[in-house]
Amino acid sequence: MPKMNSEDFTKDWEKFERGKNWNRRLTPDYYETVNVNWEMYNGNQWINAQGLSDEFPQPVFNIIKRAIVFFISSMTSSAITAEYATLLMRDDDYEDPDVITMNIASAALKNFFSQVKVNMLARDLLTDAAVSGDMATHMWFENDCRPYGKLFDVKGEIKLETIDGNNLYLGNPNSRDIQSQPYVMVYGRGLVEDIQKEMKKWNKQASPVAPDSQYEEQASLAGKIEIEGDRDGKVGYIITYKKKRVKDEDGEPKTIITMSKSIQDNYIYEDIKTPMTLYPVAFNNWEHQKNQYHGRALCTDIVPNQIFVNRMFAMAMYHLMMAAFPKAVYDKNMIAGWSNAVGSSIGVDRTPNENIFNVAGYLQPASMSPQITELIDMTIKYTKEMIGANDALLGDINPEQASGAAINVTARQSGVPLEGPKSNLYELFSDIGMIFSDMAGGYYGERPVVFETEQMNPETGEMGTVKQFVQFDFSKLQDMRYNVNVDVGATTYWDETASQARLDNFLAQGVLDFADYLEATPESYSIPNKQELIKKVKERASLQGQQPPIQPPI
Repeated sequence: MPKMNSEDFTKDWEKFERGKNWNRRLTPDYYETVNVNWEMYNGNQWINAQGLSDEFPQPVFNIIKRAIVFFISSMTSSAITAEYATLLMRDDDYEDPDVITMNIASAALKNFFSQVKVNMLARDLLTDAAVSGDMATHMWFENDCRPYGKLFDVKGEIKLETIDGNNLYLGNPNSRDIQSQPYVMVYGRGLVEDIQKEMKKWNKQASPVAPDSQYEEQASLAGKIEIEGDRDGKVGYIITYKKKRVKDEDGEPKTIITMSKSIQDNYIYEDIKTPMTLYPVAFNNWEHQKNQYHGRALCTDIVPNQIFVNRMFAMAMYHLMMAAFPKAVYDKNMIAGWSNAVGSSIGVDRTPNENIFNVAGYLQPASMSPQITELIDMTIKYTKEMIGANDALLGDINPEQASGAAINVTARQSGVPLEGPKSNLYELFSDIGMIFSDMAGGYYGERPVVFETEQMNPETGEMGTVKQFVQFDFSKLQDMRYNVNVDVGATTYWDETASQARLDNFLAQGVLDFADYLEATPESYSIPNKQELIKKVKERASLQGQQPPIQPPI
């Protein structure tokens, strides 16, 4: 497709082009940094051969991926939960209408997190952040879907997708605060056929849509490879969100979000008013950088060391290939030819009394300096230490040589470098919660919510959790003031191990009875039929009129 002149761009596309130029002016080039990081993480670490000829082997000892995978696993080992809390009333006043509203809204948020698979989402976001520096989500309201099927006559649902930092452009790129931006742009690539249908729906006078090659700024090399064809091909589009001051039904001024969607030379729709008051984009970094919205990736700091390790290993391997086996040297005046065949004989024309070992021999090659392997080991060791990926976090500790308490303390210390990214992730999920309530308050209206309540079983007299549908008017959320509390459990395996060890000690010392011990045991330990076992222990104790027997768990 021929390159278009700037006068052929829409107003939003001109801003998009300026955003791309800003990214290229960063030092180093943002797009190049992201591409290198993704290929290094994926193991494609010899694409440019790193200055060595093709004769050299190309080993890959992927320090980058090992460190990132363990970091992310340690930060997402427990389920992430979030709930709303009103700022004006007591949260423990369960009869208060505002508290009830917050509880139902929290149930809706819990259902939404379940729908988007929040734990998998967290891992994907942290991987994006560790490799590229940025993690972001984009939310929108899907009008045509039926979230309850035929059970309820309800249409429309809030959807969420992750987006790369490459595809997010801000009106003020020197600030990472999304809600303070003059505009927010999300770039995407859609099939020509789909974009054409959408264009006909909104802009019947528009010319046919053609595929383009606006994919050079996509993350990783794979993002720059697409199926070609007029129908199968793709075309780039941008969704632009802006804030606009309007008056509500009472004549009071308020801020709403407008949205536009355009391809390079035409609008699909422009400046459509929405009921949202917040940009539907949640964004954060692995590590913040001064005066720019892009973050510093963990991967960026390891790439030079990874390249050095690969090159040193390659040269050491090449040396062994060339010099590990001694070279045969023989007197060609005495030996017609040399054969390395196993079991073959070699005829020699030698002078009488001539020592046979003077006829042929082997050249012993120079040995490789041990400093090479020492330097490789030191580079790997110091790299892991500098990023906080010590042996405790990676699980490389012999339990026979360290106590559980020592391992736990070491693991906790190793988790200190992760507090920044972990806090950024929680902040991002808090933003998702606020955006969800803002969108639900504007789009959902009155609809049922799956809500869990505590009810007594009339047969057994025991309290239990019951799921039921509750009709809820989401527009109530527009007039309330609340925040989002994001919570997560233990962040490492060692935390749960140490907690279980303390429970074992309490049981052995008689501080806990067996029923209390079972109730306090973490769910991750998967005790079969745990609730039934607790019930039987309590029933047995009640019949005997005494405390349950104190004994270690089986």
